[in-house]
Amino acid sequence: MKRLVAAFAVVLPLSAAAEVKTLPPDEQAALAEGAGAGMAQPAELNGYPGPKHVLELADALGLAPDQRRAAEALFHKMRAEARSKGGEVPEREAALDRLYAERRAEPAAVEALVREIAALRGELRLAHLRTHFEMTDLLTPEQRSAYMRLRGHAHPKGGHKH
Repeated sequence: MKRLVAAFAVVLPLSAAAEVKTLPPDEQAALAEGAGAGMAQPAELNGYPGPKHVLELADALGLAPDQRRAAEALFHKMRAEARSKGGEVPEREAALDRLYAERRAEPAAVEALVREIAALRGELRLAHLRTHFEMTDLLTPEQRSAYMRLRGHAHPKGGHKH
């Protein structure tokens, strides 16, 4: 299937992908930055904090130096993975747009690109969600409770295993 995609799609360099007309500019920026953009809401709203907001609330949460270092490391690891996956989405969206713009769209090639884009978006979301598990494990129950209160979230029903 990938050979079929390569036969129909022109892979664009990153500079060209930045001008993808099918993606809103704010979404392109979020993808390039590796921003969560709500991808981890199920974790966030149910008591699994993410490292970005934990670091923003570090003093209020009373993070120990080792917790802060671990949160920073998690954030940088997640951001690098998210930028990598997110950076590929506009490239593939641009290739899909070109198939149609150049009147070369064929059902099999379109299907392959759409599935590839969906897989990249899924991997991007998983990168964010996995990080929330790891961050949760680094906090005490008291810190997790304080986090939920400080972020304005109701406490999760039934708690969680982490």
